Amino acid sequence: MQKIISLFIFILSTTYSFAQQASGHIDTILTADPDNKNLIECRIRHIDGKTKSIGYLLNGKREGMWRNYTPRGVPDSYEEYKADVRDGFTVNFADNGTVENEQTYKNGSLHGLRISYLYGSTLRTKENFRNGVLDGEKITNYENGNPQEVSFYKNGNRDRKTIWYTSDNKPTIEYTYKNGLLEGPAKLYTNGVVTSEGNYKNDNEEGNGKFTRMENC
Repeated sequence: MQKIISLFIFILSTTYSFAQQASGHIDTILTADPDNKNLIECRIRHIDGKTKSIGYLLNGKREGMWRNYTPRGVPDSYEEYKADVRDGFTVNFADNGTVENEQTYKNGSLHGLRISYLYGSTLRTKENFRNGVLDGEKITNYENGNPQEVSFYKNGNRDRKTIWYTSDNKPTIEYTYKNGLLEGPAKLYTNGVVTSEGNYKNDNEEGNGKFTRMENC
């Protein structure tokens, strides 16, 4: 009997909490798991009764995959949680239901590969994160799918080589970075062909301050 009373109080207090957040405009249905008294299915509904969010509460905190929907019933996002903190896979959807981006989290921060799309199919960006900061290769594409920029990051700063391209996949500029500063060779292209070169040291151009025009250009 005591267990039943405790569970009822928990459900009542959780329902009140969600109702407070929604200012009385969203209904919440909590269903206890028969095999685990600490696990509660939570279904939050829009004012018209359609599902807004559905997932599980473990000891009162979001746990596992939570699915969120727009008032039209279209998926808005799927998010994985651990003890009420985003941890695992997350995917966001555009208004038409196509995938807009997908990424992974670790302890509430982006960690691993993050991909965003145009129109649900064309890859727009592909980047890597470590503990919430860019770390690794980053690719940004044009609408036609050709690369616009290919770069590399380390601890949130540009590092190594970055190349920019025209929409028809011809390189235009190439810079070398170290810890976010220009450091090393640089190239300028015309119609995909190197037309001048330079070199940077500690974010400053070396030599006479101008790129050297290549011969036979």
